Order: sequence, then C-alpha cells, then structure tokens
Amino acid sequence: MNFANFDMILLTQMQHFFHEMDRVGIIINVFEICVLAFILYYAYKRFIKGTHSENLVRGSLLLVVMWGISELLIRINLNIFGVFLKTLVSIVSFALIVIFQPELRRFLGYLGQPGFIKRTFFNSKAYR
Repeated sequence: MNFANFDMILLTQMQHFFHEMDRVGIIINVFEICVLAFILYYAYKRFIKGTHSENLVRGSLLLVVMWGISELLIRINLNIFGVFLKTLVSIVSFALIVIFQPELRRFLGYLGQPGFIKRTFFNSKAYR
C-alpha cells in the first residue's frame, strides 16, 4: 500500500460515504449515538463508578480498543501483527469468561429475579 496518498484515499472514502447518506439519515444516526452515549454514561455513573467493577469495565474497553487496532492493522496489510493481536484478544476474552464464570452466573441469576427492573431503575435508594 502506498502511504503517500493514504490521507487522500481516506478523505475520498469519507466524502463518498457522506455523499451516499442523506442528511436526515445522518441526523438520525447522530441522535441515536447521542442517546446511546447518554444511556451508557448513566449506567456507568449509577452502577459502576466507585466500585471494584470499574477496573473490569476499563479492561473490557481496552480489549475492545485492542480488537479495533487489530482490525486496522489487518486493513493496512500488517497481517502478522493484526492477526496476532486479534488472537491475543480472543484468548484473553475467553479466559475472562472461564475465570469469572461463577460471578457471571450469579449476575445472570440476579438479572432473572422477579422485580429486577423495578428495584433497579425505579427505586431511588438502589445502588447509591
């Protein structure tokens, strides 16, 4: 791949992408992203911030970022590094599932309890 024209190729691809989408579609997509960001931020502030699981969430986000970097490396023809990083992320993700299996089972059991939604979202004293 010729990196001298990489910025022009990227710019051309972005222009083509936005040209294909209509303006209403872009506005709807931006609105959906903002709503999703607000929901994730609210869930983070209410349930995760200040707890031991905050580090787990940060580690999970790091795995997602590493997976994204591996995809980028594969797309720019650095296949060995990209596949290595992607394999590493897959192995670590699987290991986390195996290691935290009892906690995941307890969490899923908690989600399945009757009245979970009412207790969690409509009780102002929950998790404060």
